[in-house]
Amino acid sequence: MLKSIAVHAWVLVLLSIACLIAFEVSISLSQGHHADKHRSLVADRPNPWGFEDPIVLVGDSLTSHSHNTADFGYGIRLESHFSRRRDILSRGFSGKTSDYVRPIFEQVLATTIGVGQSPSVLTLWLGTNDWNLGVPVDKYIQNMKEMAQHMQKHHPKTKVLFITPPPVLDDGGRVKARLFRDRLIQLGKQMRIDVLDTWVTFLGPDAKYDPSLSRYYVDNVHFNRLGHETFFHDIVKHL
Repeated sequence: MLKSIAVHAWVLVLLSIACLIAFEVSISLSQGHHADKHRSLVADRPNPWGFEDPIVLVGDSLTSHSHNTADFGYGIRLESHFSRRRDILSRGFSGKTSDYVRPIFEQVLATTIGVGQSPSVLTLWLGTNDWNLGVPVDKYIQNMKEMAQHMQKHHPKTKVLFITPPPVLDDGGRVKARLFRDRLIQLGKQMRIDVLDTWVTFLGPDAKYDPSLSRYYVDNVHFNRLGHETFFHDIVKHL
């Protein structure tokens, strides 16, 4: 009798252990399924909450001024235009040239976007300080080329947009700016990269100087409210 009771007890213990193991396996498989589903969502959509990949603006003070609240800068206008769809991330280095930005470009990009993420669009707007501070045009073009090549290699789905140094008011500076502008347009054609020509934006299709250009500027280079508005209406077509 006692032996029979002991056997039944052991059977109950073994059944309990088997049920416990089966329960834990079920939980583990369920968690694995949800984790795989989550990983799939993240892989398919870097922003599963609905945002598209961000637009990253890289440049000099013309880029840092994009979020000038006093003149309702074009960056603020872009944020409003792409509200709840894309973030606008501005990385402008006032007073700096392509010689400064090129060596830190990869680091700037890595600290701007998430791991494994690529911008939907990356704008490169440099050159004004280059021609003004004596950077040779060939070096400027090489810097722009290398940054674009980095994007093409590591972020092939990102659209790169070159933006030309804008026309300026003084005659001497305008001659230099046009040279840098022309060479960047040429580079864009060679690399099959879209180029926003600010000379067309502010001077019309023939890009011929007009004294009325001054209505867009607060100084020789930086935009006022009208300049930001005019540039916004042009850049948004390229994004």
